[in-house]
Amino acid sequence: MPLEIAPDEIIIRAIKTPYHLDKKKKRLRSAAFRPQAGRDDVSVMRKRHLGNDGCKNKAVEIAGTSYIGMAALRAKEIVDAKASVVDSRDGQFVGHAHIQQCTPAPASGQTPDPDLIERWKALAEAARYYPDSEPQTPGWHGPDIV
Repeated sequence: MPLEIAPDEIIIRAIKTPYHLDKKKKRLRSAAFRPQAGRDDVSVMRKRHLGNDGCKNKAVEIAGTSYIGMAALRAKEIVDAKASVVDSRDGQFVGHAHIQQCTPAPASGQTPDPDLIERWKALAEAARYYPDSEPQTPGWHGPDIV
């Protein structure tokens, strides 16, 4: 399994409610790509290694009952949003990666740098959201994630 991530590779982010999705507008919130305080990265999965079913099963394992779907971006779209994506399987699992944003997220209650806010928004706007109609059933039952 190669470590290199091609520009057209599909990268998947597990989506949790209520934090990651604006249900009224049916779109992703920038919080879906905001790292934990003090970190500059968010965990994602490489569809190339896990497939639709593997990504969904890992998303449920990670997010638990708050899992509601997945968001997909091509690696190039991540770079276009001024972030990078790197394979980070060491200590994790084959197919694990990080979207690195170079600047750590501030602690709760502190105002993020405007560039960070724009990066989170750009990632959320570029991502394609795939709601899961059967979130607690193993395997992906929706359309192909692209």
